Amino acid sequence: YPESVQELQHYQDASAFLNSTSRIVLLYQTFEIEKKYPQNSTCVWVKRVEVNETEKTFFGAISLHNNDSWWVTNLTFKAMTLKGYNVSTFFSAEYTKYPEDGKQYFPVVYQEPGKCAIIRDPYRDTESQYACELWVSASILQKGKNPPKRCTIVFDYLCGTTKYNVYDADCPNKGAKRNETTSTTKPTEASTPTLI
Repeated sequence: YPESVQELQHYQDASAFLNSTSRIVLLYQTFEIEKKYPQNSTCVWVKRVEVNETEKTFFGAISLHNNDSWWVTNLTFKAMTLKGYNVSTFFSAEYTKYPEDGKQYFPVVYQEPGKCAIIRDPYRDTESQYACELWVSASILQKGKNPPKRCTIVFDYLCGTTKYNVYDADCPNKGAKRNETTSTTKPTEASTPTLI
């Protein structure tokens, strides 16, 4: 698995990724959008809103733009550590409002706090392709800059070069900056409900 490169464990700190106060944006992923989010979704954002340092639990909001409206809900994340590692290299995530949907677990392949993170979605891996997502700080994209080069190189090397864009340059103009929300319930999904 991409996250199994132990030399990268200091760049896989889930706590540092989850503790970032900047809004992060899903730039692209190695699988089609409708395999995880409703069809035609764009502008998927996550923002940490609260943290419990003792429990390594983080509370955040995820929002996405779908069919001319915004969907926003709260998520609960918990950083976790694998045996043999010195840092928490993966995290669990669950809908705060829908705990009956259960938790899902996501390994951190690589991250630079406040800049970018590569997250693997093991629920969407195929025999020929790891399912990875590249999350980038919104401030980097809003300044018209590219994601950090190291992030894109590591993504290509560990996850492959197949990319499906999720973010578009018009995202900041669709109301995400002002947190405009027209729905706080889960949108109809093409497949099983999933988290970030």
